[in-house]
Amino acid sequence: MEDILDEIQLEDTNIKDATKGKRFTNYLIDMVFFYVLVFVGSFLYYGLVSEPLYLEEEEGFDLMGALTSMLMVIIYYTLVETAMKGRTIGKMITKTRTVTEDLKTPDFGVILTKSFCRVIPFEAFSFLGEKTTGWHDRFSKTRVIQE
Repeated sequence: MEDILDEIQLEDTNIKDATKGKRFTNYLIDMVFFYVLVFVGSFLYYGLVSEPLYLEEEEGFDLMGALTSMLMVIIYYTLVETAMKGRTIGKMITKTRTVTEDLKTPDFGVILTKSFCRVIPFEAFSFLGEKTTGWHDRFSKTRVIQE
């Protein structure tokens, strides 16, 4: 009975999920912004604070580099979405927002869960079906809606 009431309530509020196209646009914008931050942060750290670090290139998979990148993505999304109450730079531009399944602003724990799920290997493929949600939405019980 509650499911039917929820569906009726959602229809009455005229809330629409963001399209896959907008979600992909959000991702592209956020990744550009993220890499600009990483570049500027690296430039400031190595240019102003630290002595240059010259490492020999090694062939093969760089586990520490991959883990560091994952951690930085988690920190970026958690801090930005928490501070901006469910929005990122990409979501601001496309006028979308992350909300919980009951249409509330997600708290820190929900956003942290969502951010950790973003770095699950092959998570991007979870968008290939008909649903407009990926694993990071399903596991954190969130959705992205049009404002």
